[in-house]
Amino acid sequence: MQDPLERLAEILEQRINPRGNQPTPAISALEQFRKLTPPSFSGTTDPLVAEDWILQMGKIFIVLNCAEEQKVSFATFMFRGEAEHWWRATLRLERAAQRQIDWDRFVELMNKKYIPESVRDQWAIEFQGLQQNNMTVQEYEAKFTQLSRFAPHLIAEESDKAKKFQRGLRENIRGKLVALRIRNYTELVETAFEIEKDLLEYQEIRNKKQSLVKRPRTEGGPTNDKSSSNQPGRSATAKFPFRCDRANQPNKSAACPRCGNHHSG
Repeated sequence: MQDPLERLAEILEQRINPRGNQPTPAISALEQFRKLTPPSFSGTTDPLVAEDWILQMGKIFIVLNCAEEQKVSFATFMFRGEAEHWWRATLRLERAAQRQIDWDRFVELMNKKYIPESVRDQWAIEFQGLQQNNMTVQEYEAKFTQLSRFAPHLIAEESDKAKKFQRGLRENIRGKLVALRIRNYTELVETAFEIEKDLLEYQEIRNKKQSLVKRPRTEGGPTNDKSSSNQPGRSATAKFPFRCDRANQPNKSAACPRCGNHHSG
């Protein structure tokens, strides 16, 4: 089955250059666009998916140095399913209102449909209170980067970005960074990685030592229990309670056959 972009290129070539001469700039740009394997878009309920798609398309257009009139055409050609139906309806309304649809207007329409203002505000608030908590430094940095684009005013300067990242780190990592006074974001993140790595290695060694101390006694091994016979103040009768020591009992003479009493001697 022929690739849709290849088919579009052929159609454009037949219409613009029917004699088969050298490819026109529009056809060349389309071929270059196809070679970069642009992602398709079928609509989504996840605003981050839509945001990422717009960012990916923007990167491709920067590489190709696309003209403004080409950006919207190339981007909407990658629409599929629900997104394509939405764009057709939106395009009719835009043309009826005689609005010019450049890339900025296209992004604005995409944001209204898939990334509403209320969601952006929610992400900005989440970024303001972002903390590492149980995340690793790598997970925290990824979340920080993901949400930071929705509150750019909070990290306008490199030093502001570094300070915001540092404030959200766990205390055992942040405490070791404060004295270093790092203001470069990349350097701060790398240092946080190293501190976390050292802390994890130290905890692993400590856990191993504790497991050795708490290891259960093997059968036949030495015991700390002492026999009661070795304890001071314990007599043999305490060890054998049913044994009677005759030496400790008083001597008793036989009863007198005449009076029935006991006499000494």
